[in-house]
Amino acid sequence: MTKATILGFERYKSFSDIEQMARAMEENAEFPYVDVIPLGNGVYELSRWLNGRTKCLEGGHHRSVAHYIMQKPMRVRVVNKPSVIDEQTINIEDIVIVGD
Repeated sequence: MTKATILGFERYKSFSDIEQMARAMEENAEFPYVDVIPLGNGVYELSRWLNGRTKCLEGGHHRSVAHYIMQKPMRVRVVNKPSVIDEQTINIEDIVIVGD
């Protein structure tokens, strides 16, 4: 995939988690794919899934924000699922990074 707009559903992410991922990227670490749903015109939505251990919705936000900040390509897998665009949908570049 080339440059795209990625939409997520979490407005805030942890500074320490993103910092860890950024450091790993500097060491050329390879991250798992992030599942995305195509919306058209180069726009994709992070695919939501329920983490069975934490009972929280997940989507790859930390990885997406870290790749955006580091300007590194992100590995994605396009999935055929229904979109869940709602009032919480936010562009990855607008997510606020908060201290822990």
